[in-house]
Amino acid sequence: MLACPKCRTEIPASDVNIEALVGKCAGCNHVFRIDPSTLDVAGAVAPPSPARPTSITLTREEPSALFQDTYREATTRAPSAFTLTRRWFQPHHVFLLFFCIAWDSFLVFWYSSAFGSDASWLMVVFPVAHVAVGVGLTYSVLAGFLNRTTLTLTADTLSVRHGPVPWRGNARFARSDLRGAELSEQPRDRSSEATGSGSHAVSVRLADESLVKLMGGLTDQEARFVQWTVTDALRP
Repeated sequence: MLACPKCRTEIPASDVNIEALVGKCAGCNHVFRIDPSTLDVAGAVAPPSPARPTSITLTREEPSALFQDTYREATTRAPSAFTLTRRWFQPHHVFLLFFCIAWDSFLVFWYSSAFGSDASWLMVVFPVAHVAVGVGLTYSVLAGFLNRTTLTLTADTLSVRHGPVPWRGNARFARSDLRGAELSEQPRDRSSEATGSGSHAVSVRLADESLVKLMGGLTDQEARFVQWTVTDALRP
């Protein structure tokens, strides 16, 4: 039975969010995070899986024969492994592609005219901010068409990779350091508004209680499926 770490009162199942791994004590109102290793695996029931979005593919890997032999007599299950791939492309990227073509074509015409005549320096400097916007937006749209995020969980590590267009956020974590996955809503900046990316993110809670973003720019459905998949795989 789960107990409050502050007052040691037993926590009923109704006060536990097993999906988010959070509990609340009715006795002292203390809200605390749950270490998956403390859960009663035999009596625990995994929450139902949310529907898989069409933008995500999931491949689960069976434990090796060595792990099956090791865990056959154990009270915990063999460590789950999977490869989850999310496609970035969304229908709005088609509109943004034509927008970028029009925007960039105008800038090419502008500078062709400026450098092909005795234009003033103001005509050359004025569109610099527009060039920066065009480069950033074109790069984001190109990534939207080509990129995929691959989340790979093995017996030892959890890694996230974005590509083939280079993008920030690649990371690798030791599985032993992971304590669960959590949903969050990320602020909408100009880049996400321009590219139409989602406003939800999935982060992992580490052993030192730090929270590190795993995947961002997700729709609500995508975020819930990724968070459930990671949480379910990390259950002991």
